[in-house]
Amino acid sequence: MASNYLPKGSKVGFPFLLFGLLNNLLYVVILSAALDLVGANISKGVVLLSNIVPSLSCKLLTSILQAHRYSASKRVLACVFLSFFGMQWIAWSSSVWSKMLGVSLAAISSSFGEITFLQLSSRYESTALTCWSSGTGLAGLFGASFYLVFTTWLNFTVRTTLLVSSFLPLLLIFNYFCILPKPEYQHISVPHRVPFDAIHQGGTSSSKNVFSSIKVFFYLAKPFLLSHMLPLFLVYLSEYTINVGVAPTLLFPPEDSGLNSFRDFYPTYQTMYQLGVFISRSSIGWLKVPYVLELAVIQSAILGFTILQSLYYFIHSYHFLLLTIFIEGLIGGTVYVNVYHTLQNLGHIDSEMAISIVSPSDSTGILIASLLSLILEPSLCGYQVRHGRDWCNRI
Repeated sequence: MASNYLPKGSKVGFPFLLFGLLNNLLYVVILSAALDLVGANISKGVVLLSNIVPSLSCKLLTSILQAHRYSASKRVLACVFLSFFGMQWIAWSSSVWSKMLGVSLAAISSSFGEITFLQLSSRYESTALTCWSSGTGLAGLFGASFYLVFTTWLNFTVRTTLLVSSFLPLLLIFNYFCILPKPEYQHISVPHRVPFDAIHQGGTSSSKNVFSSIKVFFYLAKPFLLSHMLPLFLVYLSEYTINVGVAPTLLFPPEDSGLNSFRDFYPTYQTMYQLGVFISRSSIGWLKVPYVLELAVIQSAILGFTILQSLYYFIHSYHFLLLTIFIEGLIGGTVYVNVYHTLQNLGHIDSEMAISIVSPSDSTGILIASLLSLILEPSLCGYQVRHGRDWCNRI
C-alpha cells in the first residue's frame, strides 16, 4: 500500500487531511460560485437552500437509520459518484433550477461524506480528527481561492472551472483504498454518561422500525443539546447568514479597495472567511477551547454588526470588514473542531453514534440561515438603493 512509504506519524494524518480537503472542496466552490450560478437578481440564499435541504435530510436519515453499520467503502464510492455527477450537472445546465438540482446532489455527497469520515476518524488515534479538521479548513481556503484565481485572475469561464473541480473527488477512491491504513478499533466504556444502551442492547428493535428509530434518536440527543448541538446550531446560523445574506451587500468603491469591480468583493470575503476556518480547525492539536457556546454568542453579535454596516455604511474601511470576516471564520472553525473533539472520548461505537446525532445541528442552522438570506439580502440591497447606494445592483 502507498501508506507504507509515509512516515509513521503521517500514515493516519495524511489520508484524513485528504479526506477533509476533497470531501468539502466542492461545497466551498459551489458557495463561492453562488453569485455566478444565480445572477445578481436572485438571492444567493437559493444556492444555500438547494444545498442545505438535501444535506440536512441526508444527515437526519443517516442518524435515524444508523448508516454507520454499513460498509465505509461503499459509502465512500457513493460520495464520489454523487460529487462528480452533481458538478457535471451544474456545469452543463443552463437554467438556474436545473443547476440547483446538481447543487443538491453535490450537497448530499458532502454531508454523507462528512459523517462517514468523522465516524471513520473515531476508529483511529486523535491525529485522524485533527488532520480531518485541518483538511476541511484547507478545503475552504483552497476552494475559495481556486474559484477566485480561475474566474478572476485567469479569466476562465464558470463552466470550465466547475468541470475541472468535478474530477478532484475521484482522488478519494485512491486515498481510501491505497493510502489509508487499517483502522484501530478501540472501545472505551463510559457508563451512565450517554444513554446508548437503547442501541447496544439486543432487545431493541429500533433499527427495524423507522418510527422507533426516530424516538430513539431524540432520546439519545438529550445529553448533547446544550453542550454540542446548540453551539453548532448558533454558530452556523450566524456565519452562513453573514456569508450568504449579508456579505453580498458589504460593498465599497472598488477603486478605493484595490479590486477591479463590485463582483470581486464576494469571493474575496469568502477567501478570508475560509482562511480563518482553516487556521482554527487546524488548532485542535495544540489549543482546546471549552467555551463553544460563548463563542457562538459572539458570532451572533458579529452577524448583528455586519447587518448594521450594510444598512448604515458607518465604517468606510474595506480592510476592517475583511478582518471581521476573518474573525468570523476563526470562531466558526473553533466551535466545529472542539465540539467534535469532545465526542472522540466516548469510544469507537459510542463516538460514531454520537457524531451522527450531533451532525444535523450545523445543517439545521444553515437551513434557517438560507431561508433568512432569501429575505435579508434583497431587503438590505433595497434599503441601500433607496438611500443612494446602488452598488448591489451593479454587480
